[in-house]
Amino acid sequence: MKKLVLFDFDHTITKKDSFGVFLRESSSFSKRLLTSVRLFPWIIQYKLTRNGTELKKKVLFHLLKGRSEGELVTVGEKVAHFLQDGEQLKSEVFGAFLSHIQKGNEVIVVSGGLDLYIQPWCEKHGAKFISTELEFIDGVATGKMKGENCIREEKKRRVEEEVDLSDYDEIICFGNPGDDDALFELGTEVHKINR
Repeated sequence: MKKLVLFDFDHTITKKDSFGVFLRESSSFSKRLLTSVRLFPWIIQYKLTRNGTELKKKVLFHLLKGRSEGELVTVGEKVAHFLQDGEQLKSEVFGAFLSHIQKGNEVIVVSGGLDLYIQPWCEKHGAKFISTELEFIDGVATGKMKGENCIREEKKRRVEEEVDLSDYDEIICFGNPGDDDALFELGTEVHKINR
């Protein structure tokens, strides 16, 4: 029986928001503080709607535009290493993640987090990934996403686009209620993990 197992990352495998960790590692406190002041209306909007796409676009533009790809790849690898620490992970879900990999099931992390740290984290464990990507042109960050923010409906759309779901007898989904409801629609088995 062929199984596909889809895992959300933030607040499902990890205890905290990985994008925030990446921003802390990639930008100075003063730059983050100034950006927070500039983006205050979008921060309030995010708190009210729980849809962070517009805020994320603005944060990427203000904090990462013009940064070198090499520098940000290095930061991403550092963040991925930090997020391997058991203190950062939900042990039960991470255990299920490793178990599915050891059983030879197809495991894909589907995340709104940036590919800069999701990719090295997944590669360490032998999992595939689908995530939000940062755009670079000639080795320099444009401050824009390459494609759409990989959250909510976009997660489901990207999985359907990149995976032939008919190849699998079972599709098992791990994610957060509300945020990952669209992803859950793909599942024959769903594990709802509270934030």
